[in-house]
Amino acid sequence: MRFWIFVWLAAAAVFVLPSSQAMPDPHPPEITAPDREWVVKWKGEPSFSFLETVQVIHRSSARSSRQEETLLVSVKEGINQEEWWNRWSRHAGIEYLHPNHKFETADQASEPTAGNWDEFYYLEQIRAVEAWKVFRNKHRSLPRRSGPVIVAVVDTGVDLGNPTLRPLLVPGVNVKNKSLPPQDHLGHGTQVAGVLAAVWGALTEKAPVGNGRIMPIKVMEDGNDGDVYFTAEGIREAVRRHADLIVLAQGGWTYSEAIADAVREAERAGTLVVAAGGNASYDLNGNLLHNRPLFYPAALPEVLGVGSVRMDGTHDPSSNSGDGLDVVAPGDFIATTGTSADMRIESGTSFAAPQAAGVAALVLQLHPEYSPSDLRNLICQTARKQKGEPRWDEEMGFGLLDAYRALTIPLSPDLSEPNNRPELAMPVSLNQPVDALLSCSDRDWYQLDLEQPGTLVLQLHKLKGDWKHSSIRIEIMSEGRSAVYPLKEREQIKVTAPPGRVRVQLLGAGRMKEVYYRLSATWMPLGDSYENNDYEWNMADLQLPVDATLYEGTIHKKGDFDWFRLVLPREGELSIRVTSATPRMDPLLLILMEGDSKGVLIDAGGEGEPEQARIRVKSGSVCLRLSDYGRNVIDAPYQLLLHYQPAGPVKKDEQTMASWK
Repeated sequence: MRFWIFVWLAAAAVFVLPSSQAMPDPHPPEITAPDREWVVKWKGEPSFSFLETVQVIHRSSARSSRQEETLLVSVKEGINQEEWWNRWSRHAGIEYLHPNHKFETADQASEPTAGNWDEFYYLEQIRAVEAWKVFRNKHRSLPRRSGPVIVAVVDTGVDLGNPTLRPLLVPGVNVKNKSLPPQDHLGHGTQVAGVLAAVWGALTEKAPVGNGRIMPIKVMEDGNDGDVYFTAEGIREAVRRHADLIVLAQGGWTYSEAIADAVREAERAGTLVVAAGGNASYDLNGNLLHNRPLFYPAALPEVLGVGSVRMDGTHDPSSNSGDGLDVVAPGDFIATTGTSADMRIESGTSFAAPQAAGVAALVLQLHPEYSPSDLRNLICQTARKQKGEPRWDEEMGFGLLDAYRALTIPLSPDLSEPNNRPELAMPVSLNQPVDALLSCSDRDWYQLDLEQPGTLVLQLHKLKGDWKHSSIRIEIMSEGRSAVYPLKEREQIKVTAPPGRVRVQLLGAGRMKEVYYRLSATWMPLGDSYENNDYEWNMADLQLPVDATLYEGTIHKKGDFDWFRLVLPREGELSIRVTSATPRMDPLLLILMEGDSKGVLIDAGGEGEPEQARIRVKSGSVCLRLSDYGRNVIDAPYQLLLHYQPAGPVKKDEQTMASWK
């Protein structure tokens, strides 16, 4: 939500700052801040001194051989949260510590348009009906699995008494309260499960196709109480209960190490995670705020990220787009099960993701040897695109989910071919690994389009074979420069690049055998021109804003704090507004006046929403600290808008750069 915060702050004493030889970790100011929940993972047993500072809300039931433990905690009353975070986030025994970000379901309101249309049109659109015929024929001739393929629905639970779903259910769990069943009281999880059942023919055929089963994992009650901690716990519960696939029709824009950690655990256990890309956000007047990037966990490299298309197969503007999108499926007016045995019509990427999970479950029944990466690659490889469309793009990913092609086309070891010429370069998405083959006479071309200047990090992991004397060539197209690097067993190459296209060429060496490799690309923003300004003692001085003045900065590293100072010549009014171009950032604004040891933390908005304040001030210094709520690296700049209105006319000598001596 958004509103202006009016704050009375006065400079009543001299503000003494440490010298340049001050400690690099100064005592943080006391801050008026809302209570927060924190997710912390210890590498071993939590220390007693840590437990003395927190209230433990929940302990993870996941315990590894190293006795790692993940907890959900809140800081005890009277403890400075900033000081607490500064201390424990750097502790050698802690793997990660971050706020318990909220997750939301990825559905949206839907009202079917007038006219005649088949309520199960989406099954035709993804060619499920054709796939069922193929499955029945192949299933007779192929060796059978010893048991069913289980898809865990990590959501609001499932209606355990639904007559359509009941025969397909296996025992699940209510993660928040294990003494209660995973019964769905909202309906969202039941609707997601219903789409899974529909892809298996349970809503239209006499009997379901194949031997798929649904495991209800309840991690939220009303769709508004979702968070990363219990969703990560739900993923781990599904893995412990031997789910083959997990579908997540929920998420958020903020990166969470807890979710990434749980997803990696699922991948190692052989469980594929399928997640909805999320829906666009709108203001109260219906104006679009954000429809990119993708929600997490859909944007994670180990996850099959699914967006949605409209009934005519074109991109749905309400479906989030961006790096990490793998495939799309119908998301408009999807017929599915509801609670009380009724049928529902729903819309959103929540109902596209289970279509992909349902198809993957059919594939896995025919190919139990497939790994999670094999399933991801096959679903992407067999997705359908129109002739002339790019092989991958931010709105459609690799194309429309195609169940028939997924069951009839063999898995290819190289999704990128043909890409042996620059004009055939394979588009590469950030944080989306590409598996490919390189031979002695081969040339593999790739291209990336960067929106901001930064550091491009290319990771090349040799999975099988020998690079011999192979090499990689990187071309910065806008600058006309290139560089060639020899390839080693595991290579990481960092290149500073401006916005624009970057081309990558892998060159095979003579007499080498085929090399099976994985290419992934990540990107890091550059530090802004005000760095280094991470602490109170080295804050950056800003030009006194007579009119509205815009400053731009970056959160270029984890836990980055950007400190700024203004020296105001007289009393007046200062307006402050912090905005970000991406909902990946949830801005935090700390205002600290000269002589004030407490400060005020402005945190009224959420992901992608501005923080703003109008302050009546007296002469002296005003210090501002900008950061991200999640302490994450942010892939787009933020803007700081300042407007100072002094009480009375402005003198010429008051328009100079403020300096601190």
